[in-house]
Amino acid sequence: LSTAMRAPSPKNRQPWHFTVVTEVAAKECLSDILLRKLEILCGERQERGKGTDDLELAQGSVRVLRDASVLVFVSYVRDPGNEHGDSHRWALSAQPFEVADLQAIGAAIENLLLAAASHGIDSLWMCDVLYACQEYQDCMGLRQPLVACVALGYQTHHQTPREPLEAKVDEWNG
Repeated sequence: LSTAMRAPSPKNRQPWHFTVVTEVAAKECLSDILLRKLEILCGERQERGKGTDDLELAQGSVRVLRDASVLVFVSYVRDPGNEHGDSHRWALSAQPFEVADLQAIGAAIENLLLAAASHGIDSLWMCDVLYACQEYQDCMGLRQPLVACVALGYQTHHQTPREPLEAKVDEWNG
């Protein structure tokens, strides 16, 4: 976490807050919250004839939440002077300064992942927790919007293949 804290941020605002969960009962509770929320969302979508592929994929995160050694929930500490809506039920309609803050949070998460890897600890950056964002904020008493969760431990996930560099990089010379 100290490595995550060294991430760059605009105007050194450090717009992140970390909530660490290690207790087995707490991880089971958080896992159950996501499972219940996914079931509710799946039912609602099926009633409307909408797809549920993303919700079915998110089921894997339920297991990860339960089995990881450590969970680090990452929240966005918003600058009250920059608020433009409800701090707990915000949509991505970010102003430029908020985009910069979210990039800084991403850098902090990446630093955390790299530090874990340097110590031989597996990690998984999970955004499926956002399906139950409000439920987690209420349950955990988070005062700031939830952005992501990082699972740490050993064998927290299976490494998926990466796209080849050529598929993701173009050269532009004006």
